[in-house]
Amino acid sequence: MRCRYRVPSVNLKMGSIMSKNSSKAFTIGLIFLLISSARAQEAEHPVDSSASTKEWFFSGGIGLYGNAVLSLPLMSTDGPPLKENVGSSDRFTAEAMYSGQYSWGFNFGLSLDSAKKVENSSDSNPDFQAVGGNSVLDVKTLYANAVYRWQNLYLPFGINLSRVSIRNPSAALASTNSFPGMQVGLGYLLGKHFALETGIRFVGLQAAYEAPNGGSSADRSGFLIEQFVTAKILF
Repeated sequence: MRCRYRVPSVNLKMGSIMSKNSSKAFTIGLIFLLISSARAQEAEHPVDSSASTKEWFFSGGIGLYGNAVLSLPLMSTDGPPLKENVGSSDRFTAEAMYSGQYSWGFNFGLSLDSAKKVENSSDSNPDFQAVGGNSVLDVKTLYANAVYRWQNLYLPFGINLSRVSIRNPSAALASTNSFPGMQVGLGYLLGKHFALETGIRFVGLQAAYEAPNGGSSADRSGFLIEQFVTAKILF
């Protein structure tokens, strides 16, 4: 009888993994499709390398975050940080950029992320987990960058402010607040209507905890650290 009931649980787990992998494959395939289209369009309409006038670019983007790390050190002591591994997620952006070749410019935008599943914790005790091993993070981010652009290659770096919502948090987690984070990346304009960008982002998060077993509890402050790649359509 035991063997009879183990099979469905394995199938459900495998189905969850296959669904997650299918979502990643779709996003990666869409990015490569955009790149291929951009290369074809650039061949038909090459960028004028002599143009140096600054101009506005508006874009919508889709991309991926790789597996991330949530690290929350103690704010008042040198104790070890609480660390949890966070699964990959999709990234959707809306952005405006003002730039010209071989000059400084800027961009700003909004990033919406699909749900990020916390995969494991540095401590099995729920009272000492950063947000909880069964938690799901929903992250919305406003960001602004200074941008230095060469001909097609550009370097954005700047600050962000995120709203992090936590579903199914650990019992010890009382509340969370966000504080400014940062990001740095590297992008490439593929013709006049497409761009590809990669980088690393630090999302600031402060957490307050209920004291376990009536003891004292200290707030923690740290970052969700994640790498990303994004394909953008420019208007």
